[in-house]
Amino acid sequence: MEATVNIHTLFRDIPFFSPDESASYKQNITEYQSKELLGRVQPLDSNQVTKLVQIANHAEIALYPYSSGMNWGQGSKVPMADHSLLVDLSRLNQIIELNERFGYVILEAGVTQGQLAEFLLDTPFKLPVTGSAVSTSVVGNLLERGTTAFNHRNSLLLGVEAVLGNGKVIRTGLWHYASEQQSHPPISLSYAKGLGPDLNGLFTQSNIGIVTKVILKLLPRRNGIILHAETNEARLSSLVDTLYKLGEDHITRGWALVTNKNDPRTTTPGQYAYTGDWFILSSIEGANSDITQQQLIEARKRLEPICHHVDFIATDDHERIHKHPFFSILVNLYNGIPSNYSLDTMAQMAGISLNNSYAIDQNITMPGFSVVLPAVPFDGESIRKVMDTVQAVSSRLGVHTFYNFGTVDNYTFEGFYRVYFDRNDAKAVAKAHRWNKEVHLALEQIGVYPYRNNIGMMDHFTNRPDDDFWATIQNIKVATDPNGVIAPGRYCIPTSGL
Repeated sequence: MEATVNIHTLFRDIPFFSPDESASYKQNITEYQSKELLGRVQPLDSNQVTKLVQIANHAEIALYPYSSGMNWGQGSKVPMADHSLLVDLSRLNQIIELNERFGYVILEAGVTQGQLAEFLLDTPFKLPVTGSAVSTSVVGNLLERGTTAFNHRNSLLLGVEAVLGNGKVIRTGLWHYASEQQSHPPISLSYAKGLGPDLNGLFTQSNIGIVTKVILKLLPRRNGIILHAETNEARLSSLVDTLYKLGEDHITRGWALVTNKNDPRTTTPGQYAYTGDWFILSSIEGANSDITQQQLIEARKRLEPICHHVDFIATDDHERIHKHPFFSILVNLYNGIPSNYSLDTMAQMAGISLNNSYAIDQNITMPGFSVVLPAVPFDGESIRKVMDTVQAVSSRLGVHTFYNFGTVDNYTFEGFYRVYFDRNDAKAVAKAHRWNKEVHLALEQIGVYPYRNNIGMMDHFTNRPDDDFWATIQNIKVATDPNGVIAPGRYCIPTSGL
């Protein structure tokens, strides 16, 4: 209690919540072992974040920042280290500027994708959204390099404002010139690389600083056509290769989702057994109707020999859209409108209804959720090899996996492998965790590595002092955070700071 009072005293102006008040924040849908917390703080603006970091350095306190904390399957809000102070950035939720001339938006770390989608509704712009939930953070997903539907959000990052572990505030690109309040600040901040080294990527999947604001490029809002085709497993590799070529030839936009039809989001409730049936999604967005028609003809010509069904859904065909609930969801995602459909269909697996309550980490009736996210080349043979490797582990452990592949860029898929389990069954939890570890290790044996990392496997992949890459990251960490106060052990060799 004395330690809690002392910490509370440190944060006179910053809302502080005791360990008891923060106990529920240790819960997570993957059932990773919780850590001992010093409590939780909720800064109200970026100045308070700077003050917080300065206090943490003086008091030798480890900070674990998050925006919405909905990093489901990867650890949610659980820090890597015990005795951390959670830094809840959800109150930094201002959309600061929409620049319609150059098509970008400046927003704080706590802005949700639902909030931004509503803000952009009456504008000519949209932002690619994830299929996860309305209340997930735009910045949090971006910093984890998460996937989005019908485009790749990670390529749209134009600038970052972050508080480094030494208390200094840095802005990337040309943004730092604007912060100096020169007589002639930049006319536009849309040039992401700026002058000198490009530091934007330094703040994604890292613990170099606490990101408080970002600049994001927006996409024009226009109608399009969703490509939907179906095939079987025997033709899956050929379909993937054909889909890659369609993107390379600029017939489709490059984004693609390849999923089997037992996915909870796409199948009839209760029918979750793998049948060998697959379908793909992509989109076409031509400059005019004549070009679009030629794209449709060419796409159909290439796909029909390897698919038993090829379909095109116009995003403004409202009668057609409402014939299946998933079509409606897809069109909303195309238009930058998020939903909670994935969580609702996940709850259906357990025969429960969430009733618009999406605090799923704390809902122990919700199925547990363990995820492996390998980076897989956009290549039919590579997908086949990954499928066979994961299936061998899953069969040996008696685990039923669900999976699909969604692109993270024009050349790479995120393999979205997951198992669901009873969170109240200790044996089921242990088996899910064992499956997660053994799949990661088996994929590593064939040269396939995660594109995102969970807290259970973080140390295995990043604590490698003999790897010059991670050794360099450690040097940067020490230079910018000499006391190691920000998220020690996350995407970095643990330092000896605290």
